[in-house]
Amino acid sequence: MYPYTTYKAQRLSDVKAEDVLAAQNDEQNEINDERGDMSENDVMIKNMMKDAIKDKSEMASYYARLARTIHDENDSDIIHGMHLEELKHKKMLMDMYNDMFESEAEIFTEENGISQNMIYEFEKSMYEEIKTAQYLRKLYFYFMNLGVRDYLYEIMTDDMAQAVKLSHLYSKYNK
Repeated sequence: MYPYTTYKAQRLSDVKAEDVLAAQNDEQNEINDERGDMSENDVMIKNMMKDAIKDKSEMASYYARLARTIHDENDSDIIHGMHLEELKHKKMLMDMYNDMFESEAEIFTEENGISQNMIYEFEKSMYEEIKTAQYLRKLYFYFMNLGVRDYLYEIMTDDMAQAVKLSHLYSKYNK
């Protein structure tokens, strides 16, 4: 659909202002029926927020399972701490979503298996944390509200700290 309205060519003397306005209103009503009262940016932000919540939910579950498979107690504690941080991030994002859109986000997560190759798991997780921080950075720039930006910034810095922890574990197990 074009971002502007097109009409059949008519002579100016045949066009009435009321007809043009009525046609524009009809088209705008059709668009609003499809997405409610939200603008395109609102819809995009809503979808981005849902994706971020889903990602945090999946990562929390993943880290809980990964912590149970690691034999070294200190390393397991590090991963368990990351699990708790992901739960905190999910709650923060859910609270933001609920405040912005006045509804609960419906999130459907997937659980992937964990291989016995810890080097692979740490590397995969490290890149996932970096990717998530970059995604949240994009979302960060859509907001002017400093409270929302502070929340997103905290989550981004936690994700980068988690990537550093995973880098440490990767190098430890990759001897």
